[in-house]
Amino acid sequence: MELPEGTKTIVATWWPGTYYLVCTVGPGPAAGGAESTSGAQAETRKRYVTEVSRCYKDGFPKSPTRRLYREEYEQLEHAKVGHATVVGKLAAGQLKLMFPESFEHSATQTLDSVLLRPKSLDNPG
Repeated sequence: MELPEGTKTIVATWWPGTYYLVCTVGPGPAAGGAESTSGAQAETRKRYVTEVSRCYKDGFPKSPTRRLYREEYEQLEHAKVGHATVVGKLAAGQLKLMFPESFEHSATQTLDSVLLRPKSLDNPG
């Protein structure tokens, strides 16, 4: 696991077509930081970051800006353990994800509660 360049894991759920990308990256230029600015103005990440987002089965994010989960770590070893923990919890349906406001109940739900929730009888669509 080489985190400075990034580590990615795709988690497939039992629901057809539902995939999640778990991505952990190390310290370095933040998105658009070093490429868009020069020298001392470049923004730099100082921590290891694990993020979860929806993706297609080939690993490309469905929405590059929508993150369902985020956790930061100070050290490489913590990031490695954290990545594995997030993958395990996500695969078991135990990871609390932050979903958009469009979901009916709380914005923080486990994966199983979203996938198993029946549709409303008033709005069958």
